[in-house]
Amino acid sequence: MITKHLNSCALLCAALYFTIGCSSYDPGIKTREGAALGAAAGAVLGAVIGHQSDESGDGAAVGAGAGAIIGGILGSAQDKRELEERADQARIRQERLAQKAAILEAETERDIARGFSVTDQEVLEAEQRAQAARNELLNVQKQRAEAIERQRRIVAAEAETKAAKAKVSELMTY
Repeated sequence: MITKHLNSCALLCAALYFTIGCSSYDPGIKTREGAALGAAAGAVLGAVIGHQSDESGDGAAVGAGAGAIIGGILGSAQDKRELEERADQARIRQERLAQKAAILEAETERDIARGFSVTDQEVLEAEQRAQAARNELLNVQKQRAEAIERQRRIVAAEAETKAAKAKVSELMTY
């Protein structure tokens, strides 16, 4: 008889263990899991202890009740810790967002302040420097393209020279 109870309790514990592993975040899940595991473990322990006094059924019931209470208390403590951790993480994310917003605002204000202290002459000079840099870039690009074209013409002329000398050589063999 006791073997039958132990086998049933062992099966219950295994089923609970595997279903607990498949759960996603759910507030209060650790409380429920703790109560279920506590009840299963308490039932097994209560049945074993109750068997000593030929009261395995009552022992299993008392053990299951006590185990459920203890497991629920322990699970509730875990739920509370997880909830506090999530709240801390949310607070940290909010603080980081606020810091980024403050930095962006400060950069915007700095840029506006710089704009008020810049003269039209400084803007004109900066635009002229940019135009000079663009002109220099265009000039270098043109020089590069011309150098590539000269090199291509040299290669073509050398190939033509080689072909002509080969033809002369062929005709001179008399």
